[in-house]
Amino acid sequence: MTTQIPNAAAIDRELVRRRGLLAFVEAAWPLVEPSPFVPGWHLRLIAEHLERIAKGHERRLVICVPPGAMKSLLSCVFFPAWWWTWNPSAKLIFASYSQSLARRDGERTLALVSSDWYRERWPNVIVDESDSAIDFTTKSGGLRIATSVGGQGTGRHADALIVDDPHKAQDAFSRTALAATREWWASTMSSRLANPATARKVVIGQRLHADDLPGACIDDGDYQVVRLPMRFEKEEAHADDPRRVDGELLWPERFPERVVAQLERDMGAMTAAAQLQQRPVPAGGGLFRRDWIRTWHALPGDGTWLQSWDLSFKGAATSDYVVGQVWLASGGRYYLVDQVRARMSFSATCDAMRMLSAKWPKARLKLVEAAANGEAVASALKHSLPGIVLVRPEGGKESRANAIAPLWEAGNVLISEQMSDSIDFIDELLSFPLGRHDDQVDAMTQALVRLSISRTQQYVLAMQRLAKDF
Repeated sequence: MTTQIPNAAAIDRELVRRRGLLAFVEAAWPLVEPSPFVPGWHLRLIAEHLERIAKGHERRLVICVPPGAMKSLLSCVFFPAWWWTWNPSAKLIFASYSQSLARRDGERTLALVSSDWYRERWPNVIVDESDSAIDFTTKSGGLRIATSVGGQGTGRHADALIVDDPHKAQDAFSRTALAATREWWASTMSSRLANPATARKVVIGQRLHADDLPGACIDDGDYQVVRLPMRFEKEEAHADDPRRVDGELLWPERFPERVVAQLERDMGAMTAAAQLQQRPVPAGGGLFRRDWIRTWHALPGDGTWLQSWDLSFKGAATSDYVVGQVWLASGGRYYLVDQVRARMSFSATCDAMRMLSAKWPKARLKLVEAAANGEAVASALKHSLPGIVLVRPEGGKESRANAIAPLWEAGNVLISEQMSDSIDFIDELLSFPLGRHDDQVDAMTQALVRLSISRTQQYVLAMQRLAKDF
């Protein structure tokens, strides 16, 4: 009796059947990438979560890993080809902010499942040769569609929706673009689910902003989250992260210390925090740093007082806050004395301005940005509440914040000890300009521009006029 020796195809089939997605990646790697396969523990972790998605053991997944960590190849190229090895009828829609990126991965998947290597091992997965890399199907009814963020998914439905890199890096500063992507995912793409009760959704990308799509999914609370920073951070470590020492690298075989250090220098702190560490801003703050924050426990006796108001559009249901602040400038220092912050209707905004003015009568100058409800509030209160001055700020929010940031860095700006415990204020300050809200920062910059920069400019102009008189 002779023993039949299994051929290479049979061995590969058995390995993939027993060991799953990562075994498939290692076996099929030469067909997709010319460079050698570099193992990494994070690949195993991501592969295990993707396997659970395919088998329905998980239905929602967020993956946040640094660029170059093989997220696109693993999730968008190998994953669908592996899924079809045991379920060739699976229907999948893939998306990216760029149609060209979505097409690139679709072309790689199509080339893989059309190869002689794949067909020899899984002959039941037959791809319709008349299809394109954007939209191709299997004879068993499976499909892989590639679309872009904002696209319609070609009107067909899928068992799983996977979006890889939902945002352009430039859109991190556009609240409109961020909101449009979230809306597309929640409405347009959710309507593409074949069976909402069993369908799966996967979001893959770097954390670029507090309101980006990965962040919205994390806040939703219904998603499994795989956040793996380039440098280990013990306080927010994933439960299955084997690293134990802060700063330990994610994939030193591919990204050793010298490479990561150069990336951090080239990117700068803000970009490195988002793309390498998977946090919208550095742990110590962005434009404003945590170690710049100073507090006061007693106010000086005299100085220049004012109020600064950042108002919202009409209606209390708006997502924006009304913020009113009281500031005192004295001896080269700027004291944030008091603040109100709430979602307010028009009438509630007027009442809040009256209340703060009665509480701090020395703050007779009331700066109100000439936007949202600003002009309407000023018109309604001008006879009963003197001192309201409409301000039309020059430049963008970031330009104004950059202009006064040196005052914080030098320790010239102080907040009350009570406010130092305010998580909302500190978080908004440190996360600017990539945080969820910026109303408090806007009111603050408006005040400090008037108290510091504007007064300096007035002094310079006065000296120039004096010189002309001589």
